Amino acid sequence: MFIFEKCSYDELQKIRHKENLLLSGWALLEKEYIDETEKIYDEDGTMVALINYYFLNESKKRMMIALFEVFNPYRNRGLGKKIIAYFLKDYYGEVHLEPSGEESESFWKQCGFESGCYLDRRGK
Repeated sequence: MFIFEKCSYDELQKIRHKENLLLSGWALLEKEYIDETEKIYDEDGTMVALINYYFLNESKKRMMIALFEVFNPYRNRGLGKKIIAYFLKDYYGEVHLEPSGEESESFWKQCGFESGCYLDRRGK
C-alpha cells in the first residue's frame, strides 16, 4: 500500500535538491500546476517517489501522467511498477504520457502501456 499526499511548490523545490531528481521536468513545473503533484510514501512512511498528473477533460476520463520519478535509493526494485498499479487501480479511463527516453518507455510498457505510451482502462 502507498500513501499519496499533495506536494506544495516549496516542498517540491526542497525535494528536488535533496533527492537529486533526474527528470528535468520537475524544475520546469510552475506553481499553478503544482496541485496535481503528489508525494508518494511507502507503508513505512518513507517518501519514495513523486508523481505529477492532470486530466485532459472535465469528465476526468482522460489523464496525462506528466512526471513520475522514484527516488534513487528505491529504484530497480520493482517499486515504480507497484506504485503505478496502485495509483491506477481505481481509475477507469484513458491514461497518456510522454516517456523521457528508451529506458522510460521500457518501464511504461512493463506497466501495461502500449506503444506511444497509452493505456485504456475504460473496460477494467
